[in-house]
Amino acid sequence: MLDSKVIQPSSSDWASPPVLIRKKDGTVRWCIDDRKLNAVTVKDLFPLPIVTECIEAIGGNKWFSKLDANSAYWQIPLKKEDRKKPHS
Repeated sequence: MLDSKVIQPSSSDWASPPVLIRKKDGTVRWCIDDRKLNAVTVKDLFPLPIVTECIEAIGGNKWFSKLDANSAYWQIPLKKEDRKKPHS
């Protein structure tokens, strides 16, 4: 990912350590230990949307799109000015 410029070296206080986990089939899964980040993250105070309300809200539309966050996660760019912000 470094060679592909998907990631870059970081010395940030918020850089989470990577962990490689071997799966049952022998392949390796790249995991991130975000426990320290999660400890200081402000939680959202609103509930998840109700599925039926979401379906009703999109009713009558002809065009839909979706984001495949499973395979496209590393392709979502983050603006440089948003990369390092102090938490409040």
